Amino acid sequence: MKKTIFFIFAWLAAAGAISFAQTADINLGQVFFPRDFVHSGKDFSKGTYRVMLTQKDNIPFFSVYSPKKELLFDEMAVLKSSETKGIRKGWRVRKELLKGDEYFRLRLLRPGQLVMAYFLLKAGKTPGPAQ
Repeated sequence: MKKTIFFIFAWLAAAGAISFAQTADINLGQVFFPRDFVHSGKDFSKGTYRVMLTQKDNIPFFSVYSPKKELLFDEMAVLKSSETKGIRKGWRVRKELLKGDEYFRLRLLRPGQLVMAYFLLKAGKTPGPAQ
């Protein structure tokens, strides 16, 4: 009887830990933005920013901080169900420029879920004709 109660308690504790891990804030650390970008009409220079995945009212957001750890803005995340092969627990981050270098995308891969943020890059200077 004691073993049964122990196993039930252990199972409930594990289930609680898993659900907490799914909703806890995830610190993505320092992310290098390769070009200047725009958010809500405000310009930001290229460089290293701190990024964290958080939740507000059960809606995931990517919070972007300055190197001095000041909150600059929150970007609502895009969620997609996904078969994330090779990820059984934890998470993996991918950073990439999309085709045409118009957007910089952060992808957070978690078991069964893909969480993304898109940042509009400023148009770069095009080189003039060679002389």
